[in-house]
Amino acid sequence: MKSIVQSSAITANFRRIYNVTGTMAKKTDKNRIKELQITIAKLQDENSSLWFMLDELEKSNINNPEYKKHFNSAFQKIKKLKLMTSLEIQEA
Repeated sequence: MKSIVQSSAITANFRRIYNVTGTMAKKTDKNRIKELQITIAKLQDENSSLWFMLDELEKSNINNPEYKKHFNSAFQKIKKLKLMTSLEIQEA
């Protein structure tokens, strides 16, 4: 019984190998090459998009001295307004 199972497994492997290396392989190789070229194009586009996003994140960094003075002045204005606002109800 084991020899029948082993021989059917060998036959299945042979069929798989033949399909890869036989005459059908030329058509499937061309299709696979086209699929891989499409995948490469998508990955290159995604790569350039990610580099662009990294550049934008670097430009919008809060620690950038160019923007830090604007954030500090806005924070000081908000802080001053908050200190001038009274939370207790008093008579006018």
